[in-house]
Amino acid sequence: MERNKSKIKELNIGKLRIGSSTTLCKGILLPYLEDFMQKYPHVTINIASQPSADTANMLEQDILDLGLIAMPENSKKSLLNLLWIYMIFL
Repeated sequence: MERNKSKIKELNIGKLRIGSSTTLCKGILLPYLEDFMQKYPHVTINIASQPSADTANMLEQDILDLGLIAMPENSKKSLLNLLWIYMIFL
């Protein structure tokens, strides 16, 4: 078991589960994925394209590792905000 943990750590093997709306995925996530995949080729990335509310719920249930969501400022959700992004659509 310890040998497998060491192997995973050294080779950056693993799985990253991401949830995002289509808009946030295209505009924010995709530009970073190519670089990430080159740096960590042994990490499997699963992306769930869905409404932000579904992503928020899946984050709370630990189904996802990372979520890009659009939430109103007065939301009652208690998620860790790593980055605030303001987008304006014309």
